[in-house]
Amino acid sequence: MFGHGLFYLFADDAGLDDLIGGPFQLNVSPNPFNESCVLDFEIESEQKMLIEIVDMYGRLVYIKSTGTLSAGKNSIQLPLTQLVSGQYLLTIKDSSALKKQVLKIQKL
Repeated sequence: MFGHGLFYLFADDAGLDDLIGGPFQLNVSPNPFNESCVLDFEIESEQKMLIEIVDMYGRLVYIKSTGTLSAGKNSIQLPLTQLVSGQYLLTIKDSSALKKQVLKIQKL
């Protein structure tokens, strides 16, 4: 018998796009990073985005609503100095799609 609980998929970012479709592309740089990273993405229409980051235990450690963004290319800097070294799962979503990517933080 199987238990009930949360399961989060951590994989190389190359395989995540195959699992989760959507009308926008996501690039995180630098990755790995020390204190902050930049999300670059392009959206087809004006809309709000939601950014969530969970740790390896599935705990929500960061959440941000972007407000309304313009159609086209967008960049958002994420200051993540409060997070410790490790791997995290970033989710960015709009009203119709989501993308996931593993973030790697390496504190010096």
